[in-house]
Amino acid sequence: MPSQETPVDLSSGALRAVSPVHRQYMRNMGIASSLSVAIHSSTGLWGLLSSHKQNADVLTQSGRDSVVTLVRVATQRLFLLKAEAAGRYREQIHQQRTVLAREVQERGPEQILAEHAAEWLQLFRARGVALVYRDQTSRHGCTPMDSQLLDLSTWLAEQWRELNPWATACLAQTGYPKSGDISCGCCGLLAMPLVIDVTTRGWLLFFRREQVEIIDWAGQPRKIPERVGDQLRLTPRQSFAVWREELRGQSLAWQPAELAAARDLGDDLAVLASAHEVTRLNERLESEGEALARANDHLHELAITDSLTGIMNRYRIEHLVQVALANAERYGQAFSLVLFDIDHFKQVNDSYGHDEGDRILKTLVNSLVPCLREGDQLGRWGGEEFMVLIPGTHLGGATEFAERLRARVVATDYGLRDPVTVSLGVTEWFPGDSLKDLLVRADSAMYRAKKAGRNQVFTDNSKEHD
Repeated sequence: MPSQETPVDLSSGALRAVSPVHRQYMRNMGIASSLSVAIHSSTGLWGLLSSHKQNADVLTQSGRDSVVTLVRVATQRLFLLKAEAAGRYREQIHQQRTVLAREVQERGPEQILAEHAAEWLQLFRARGVALVYRDQTSRHGCTPMDSQLLDLSTWLAEQWRELNPWATACLAQTGYPKSGDISCGCCGLLAMPLVIDVTTRGWLLFFRREQVEIIDWAGQPRKIPERVGDQLRLTPRQSFAVWREELRGQSLAWQPAELAAARDLGDDLAVLASAHEVTRLNERLESEGEALARANDHLHELAITDSLTGIMNRYRIEHLVQVALANAERYGQAFSLVLFDIDHFKQVNDSYGHDEGDRILKTLVNSLVPCLREGDQLGRWGGEEFMVLIPGTHLGGATEFAERLRARVVATDYGLRDPVTVSLGVTEWFPGDSLKDLLVRADSAMYRAKKAGRNQVFTDNSKEHD
């Protein structure tokens, strides 16, 4: 037969030459005839069915065909059962994926794992499952310690760049340098990389403990070479006596269906983790936005509020008067101003100190606030001087209001030997007035109240100050 670069595939061959080792095996075992039928799956040779006889027997073609047919029927039944089992397994995985699809974005991958860990351990015939994500670990069942999980995930990230699962039945044989430090008895590992985003990668890890396997062979299965003359020959088994082999240091092998299931669940978990990251980011941005808004509101309040008394400062009350002027000119909405200050306040500071003076200012403001109607605006104009903007009110009503303020100040107990009084000036808006016009008239009225003996209300609505 001419030589070929590609070996000839004889998997489906019906007749083959018998090797010298096989003939020696038959002599050793006292076998005169044998029949072997290959069992094929969709991926190639799956197994071999052999039968032996101690006497020579030539099987007819029809007999050989019958045996082959019987093996094929049995093989079909065997693979049908395996397919049904695989189908049930896929259905269980599908159910788990359906459950994951209903998960809400508010739940993180750690919470999802905690809820489904028991079911996943059963599905993967594992003793432990762990999630390594953003240098944090979440584990259930029999797993290595947190620090060992972090070391293992770092090693996996260096060794495995693909997106498919990585699996081994014996971690010690993979070259992982710290496999001997793992004391939980886990030697089988199925690792599924979770791609959360372009910079974040996590791992879903399933662990299996050592599975001691005892195999009873029909004789020593290993072909041990022996020297015959100048040649080394393989020596097949000598008898069918049971030869027992004990395998240690390995877990059950991970099946292809389990690798596919790990990939599906891992992909779903990565999607949920990504969605959770987006939700957390949005919440953080929203929270930071709310905090920024609160800070801006606070800064705005500081900018328009008198820090001592808590009422509006001069900037704010002046702005409101400007707004009232604009509305009055445009819509004819009347308003009045009351300007007042505390009589002899310098003597209060000199006699009792500035701290006591500050207390008097706060007490006075607190006593006047209940007198304000809805829409009235009280502000500190400066020092011991205050202003009240009274919208929708003409001079007569504003004067009565100012008198109530004066009486309230007198009636308030300030805890001093000397009484506390105020002098008030009142003016009303006229068409064409500017802020300066109003202030000049209000200040003139207040000055005349002081000249008249203080603790009084005076008005000024003359246009001669314009």
